Amino acid sequence: MRFKYTLPAIALLASTTIQAQQSLPQKSWFTSFQITDVEHISKNAYGLSSQYYFSPQDSSGTLDDWGYIDTDSNVSFDYAHFGSSNPVSVGGEYFADKFIVLGILSHRNGDNTGTAGFGYLFNDNLKTLVIYNEDTEDTYLKAQYQHDLNSTDYLGFTASTDVEFDNMGISARYFALVNNGDHVAVNILYSDNEYNDYWSGGAKYYFGQQYSLGLGAIDSEVWVEADYFFSDEYYVTFNYLDNTYQLALTAQF
Repeated sequence: MRFKYTLPAIALLASTTIQAQQSLPQKSWFTSFQITDVEHISKNAYGLSSQYYFSPQDSSGTLDDWGYIDTDSNVSFDYAHFGSSNPVSVGGEYFADKFIVLGILSHRNGDNTGTAGFGYLFNDNLKTLVIYNEDTEDTYLKAQYQHDLNSTDYLGFTASTDVEFDNMGISARYFALVNNGDHVAVNILYSDNEYNDYWSGGAKYYFGQQYSLGLGAIDSEVWVEADYFFSDEYYVTFNYLDNTYQLALTAQF
C-alpha cells in the first residue's frame, strides 16, 4: 500500500510534463521529507520516512497510488524531530509464500519498544494480520480487502480491533479512472477507542499526471491538499489542517 493520504520543500527541479497516456514505470523505493509548521508553536517539526520493496511496484494509475495492499517484502525507516523529541523506528514485512512476518523497533524519549506480528495473504486482494504492540501491551487483529471493479478502479477496505474490542477502526478507499485520463480517490475512516471516537473523510481529484487537489475533514476540522508532480520520480505536497501547514517532498525510484 503506497497511496498517499497525508497531512514540498521548495526545490529547483526541472519540470517534465507527464502524458496521461504514458505507461507509468515501476518503483521500489519511496522516500518523503516533511516540514510541519503549527501557527501557535514557534518550532517546526521535521520528518523523514522511507520504504523499500524487494519487488517492483505497479502504479494503480497515478504517481502516488501504488496499490492498496502490501503484498511484497519490504523494509521501512521513520524519523521525526520536534524540539527535544526525536522518535525513530525501523521495521519490515517478510512474505514467505502466503505467510507474513512483521516487526518494528522504535526508540522514543529514551525508551525502546517493539511491535511484532504474523499474518496470511490469502491472495493479492485479501490480507490478515495479528499484531502485538509492546508499548501498549495490546494485541490487534487487522484485515485488508481490495475489490477490483475493473482493470482501473477498485474499492479498498481495512478493519482493525484489539482483542478486547476497546480500540476499533474501519476505513475505505475508492479509486477510479474518469474522463480524459483523470482520476478520483475518496477516503473515509472511523475510529473508536476507549477515550474518544472520530471520523475523517476526503476526496482528491487528479488532473492527468501533473497535479491533484484534495479536500476533506477530520471531525469538524477541514483540510486541504495539493500535489504537483515534477516527473514520475519527484513530487511535492502541501497540506493545511487546523492552523497546521505541512510541506513534503517525495522521491520514488
